[in-house]
Amino acid sequence: MAKARLPWILLAVSLALNLFFAGGVIYMKLTAERMTGLSDQRLEAVAERLELSDDRRAGLEALRERMRSRMATLREERQAGRENMLAELAQPKLDRARLSELMHQGMAARGELFEELLVELHAYLGTLSDEQRRSFLELAEERGFMRGLFGPERRRQ
Repeated sequence: MAKARLPWILLAVSLALNLFFAGGVIYMKLTAERMTGLSDQRLEAVAERLELSDDRRAGLEALRERMRSRMATLREERQAGRENMLAELAQPKLDRARLSELMHQGMAARGELFEELLVELHAYLGTLSDEQRRSFLELAEERGFMRGLFGPERRRQ
């Protein structure tokens, strides 16, 4: 009797896994659609929700451009770091100390960048009213909000 149930159990498990996979794909597509190619619209929506004045909106846009520029520089540095790590891997004998140094340099550069960005964002938030600041922070709690607003411009596919 147990052998007769096994195919049904396996079928049920297979169906459940397929449904979870399909659900994940659909969720990722919906999330990606909200977050891609819409940063100008997102900036406008944030400015509207926070009721930003023209100068505060311009300040947010300038902050976004500075962040994007610094993140682009970090991406270039990370690419150089990857190339250096690959060069280390190509050596006949692995220099673990050098590999560790390269990895720590990359992590430190990323940490410093994000610290700078948070300091600048904090300064910008200091120019807002308490209600605007509270609203911005509520938005920032949404997954992907900060990346969508300040991350690199993405195009719709």
